[in-house]
Amino acid sequence: MIPDTSADDDLDFPDEEERKTAARRLFAYSRKAIAEAAFVDRVLVNHPEFKTSLQACDRVFQLGRELGLQQGAVIVGPPGVGKTALIKHFRKSLPSNSLFEEGAGALAIRCPAHPNVGHIVGSLLRQLKYPFPQVSAHSLAIKREVLIEAMRQKGTRVLFIDEAHHLKSQTKVRSRTFGGTSTTDLLREFMDEVPLGLCLSGTEVLLVGADRKLSHF
Repeated sequence: MIPDTSADDDLDFPDEEERKTAARRLFAYSRKAIAEAAFVDRVLVNHPEFKTSLQACDRVFQLGRELGLQQGAVIVGPPGVGKTALIKHFRKSLPSNSLFEEGAGALAIRCPAHPNVGHIVGSLLRQLKYPFPQVSAHSLAIKREVLIEAMRQKGTRVLFIDEAHHLKSQTKVRSRTFGGTSTTDLLREFMDEVPLGLCLSGTEVLLVGADRKLSHF
C-alpha cells in the first residue's frame, strides 16, 4: 500500500505565495539606494496650498503673543495630503531666537480618538521634558498650572493639534479638583493664559458647524 503523502507535501513544500514572501524578505537594498531614498523622502514639494497653510501658521506664530485677540488657524484635508508633514516642517524650520527656548517655540501633539484633559497635559509635559509627566486625577490641577507656567517661561508661541477632528469626540475629566473640563476648555485657557496661538489640523469633520476655514489642502 502506498501511503498518502499529500498532507505532508503541503507542510514540507511552500506554495508560490510563500516563496514570493521569502524572496522579498531576503531582498536587501544597497547603502547607496537607502541614502538616495532618504534624500528623496526629505524633499517637500511646496505647492500653493502648502505655502498658503505655512503662511497662516506663520501669522499665528508671530501674532499669538503680541495681540490681545486670540490667533488661530484650521488646516483641513483628507489623510495623506501632507498636514502632519507641514507641522513637522514648520517646527524644524524655526530659526533660533532669544524669544523662545530651542524646541519650545512651537509645540505639537496628536489627538487620540477620545482625547481628554489629562492626555493633553501629559503629552505637552513630556514634550517639554518635564521630569514627572504622568497625570492623575489628583495631580491634574497642579500639573496644568505647571504646564502653563512652563510654556510661558520657555516662550511657546503656537500649539499644533494634529488629528484635531477627534476633538469632536472628546471626553470630560470629572474630579473634585478639575470637574467637567473638556479639552477645548483647556485649549482656550492656553490661548488666554500663556498666551499662544492655536493651529488645528484634521479632516473635513473639523469644519462641521464652523463659519469659515483658514487653510485647506
